[in-house]
Parts: sequence; structure tokens; C-alpha cells
Amino acid sequence: MATVLEKYWNLRCQVEQMMAQNPSHAGLLWSYGEVIYRISVLETCQSFCKSAPQTTDPNCLRGHYQMVDAFIQCMTQERRYGPTVDPTPPTSVTAPKTILPSS
Repeated sequence: MATVLEKYWNLRCQVEQMMAQNPSHAGLLWSYGEVIYRISVLETCQSFCKSAPQTTDPNCLRGHYQMVDAFIQCMTQERRYGPTVDPTPPTSVTAPKTILPSS
């Protein structure tokens, strides 16, 4: 059974073949970028797993897992799209009217 990473590698090859036939298709370019991004995330996570220290030394473990934490925190920030949302939620009953655009 193929792993998720192997499925993405196969998908990357398929998208590359489709792009070779129609290189100007913007949707394929976006799809290709997304597949490449997901592959890089999974390969980075895989390398963190393979390089995890085999020790009980807290300093060694702390350094490794601080890197893992920093990577995950960065991932959660870099993939945010859309309008900036106010961190304090509206409290009134009419709040949806202020957030949603009128039709």
C-alpha cells in the first residue's frame, strides 16, 4: 500500500505530464505548486522523525523538538489566506451583519 508521500510523488508526475501537454494552464500551475508544497512538508516531517534523538538527555531532546515546534508554527502561519480577522469576536446579536457583506 502506497504512503501519502508516495501518492503525492505520483500525483506530481501526473501533473508534470499534463503541464508538458498544456504549459499555459494556470490551474495546473496552482495544483503543481500545492503538490510540491505538500511533498516538502511531508519530507521535512519525515526527516524530523528519522533524526529524532535516541536519548533521554533533556537538552538534546529539547533542541530537536524546538525545531519541530518552530516548523509546525511556521506552517500554520504561512498558509493563511483571506481577510484579517479581528481576534476579539463581536458580542452583539447583530454581529453577522457587521461581518458579512450585504447582498
